[in-house]
Amino acid sequence: MDDSKPLLLPHITLSTNTALRAGVLLTITDLAEWDRPFLFKVSATRFRHAHQLPELEENLLPLPSTQGICRFLQMAAQQHPFVYKSCVAVLEKTARRVEEIRQFYHHVAAQHALHDDVVIPLITHAETDEEYDHLNSLSLFSACYGALPITIAGAALKFAYGFTEALYLWQCHLLDVYLHQPLGEGHRSRRSA
Repeated sequence: MDDSKPLLLPHITLSTNTALRAGVLLTITDLAEWDRPFLFKVSATRFRHAHQLPELEENLLPLPSTQGICRFLQMAAQQHPFVYKSCVAVLEKTARRVEEIRQFYHHVAAQHALHDDVVIPLITHAETDEEYDHLNSLSLFSACYGALPITIAGAALKFAYGFTEALYLWQCHLLDVYLHQPLGEGHRSRRSA
C-alpha cells in the first residue's frame, strides 16, 4: 500500500500504513479480550457445581457496576480510538499487579471454601496479559498516531481520570459482592426492589 494515500477514519485522517498499524493494535487488543466472558462463566459454573447450586441462567446479567464499566468504555470509544485506549491503559495498569490479582482470587477461594479450579481461569487470564505484554499497548498504539490534536489529548485525560474513578467504585462493589456477602445467595443489587 502507498503510505501517501490518506485513509479517513472517524475523527482522524491517517496515512494508510499508520492506520493499518493502529487497526492491527486494536484488533490484537480485541482478540486478547475475546475470552473474558467465557472465563467468568467457566468460574461461575464451577462454583455453582461445587456447591450444588442450580445451573446459571442464560440471561443472568452482570453486576450493575460491571455494566457501567462497559458503558463507560463504549462512550470513550465513540470519542476517538486514542480516548478508548487511554481508558484501557488505566485498566491494564491495574493488571500489572499480577501477584496481587493472584492473591485476591486465592483469598476469595479460601474464604468461601472454593476449589482453586473456580478461580484459576481468572488468574490465568491475568498471567496471559502479562506474558503477551498486553500491558504496554497504549505506548505501542500512541506511536502509530504521532501528534494528536489538543482536544483529543484532553478528552483522553478526562476519560482516563473518570475511568479511574469508575474502576474504584467497581472494585468496591466487587469486594462487597465477593468478599463480604455469602456467595450463591445473590447480592442486593440483583434482588428486586
